Amino acid sequence: MTDIYNFPTAPPPVDFEVEDPFEKLAVGRTISTLDDDPQEAARAIELEKSTGVNSSVIHADLEEFEANARAAATAQLVRGNLKISDYLNSHPLAPVVSNGDLSNLDKASYAIKSLPKGFGTLLAAQEVAKALIHFPFDLVDIL
Repeated sequence: MTDIYNFPTAPPPVDFEVEDPFEKLAVGRTISTLDDDPQEAARAIELEKSTGVNSSVIHADLEEFEANARAAATAQLVRGNLKISDYLNSHPLAPVVSNGDLSNLDKASYAIKSLPKGFGTLLAAQEVAKALIHFPFDLVDIL
């Protein structure tokens, strides 16, 4: 005969409180970041490596930090290259047209500077376009 009053014992309650302070810290950090974007965290770590600023500080306002970093890099590039500065001052929309390409323009201007005298003028963008249109023969043969 079975004893109808003999209920099976319930499992012990799960203890969510962690005794080890390091485990408790890890659990707290993990739970508090469940809704965070892992790609933003990875970007903050990348920026830390390139800027030296703590990634936690960067991650707190990643968008603002990236905007400030871009502005600082752009200002440094323009101040360091008189040709780009002159170009940007040549027309009110030049900075808009060249937005995002200043690094390439900087590299190109330094490459042109390193060419023997006389080639810089020839290789200016406008001159190259004219040369390609008007020369019926290969430019490599000329050079």
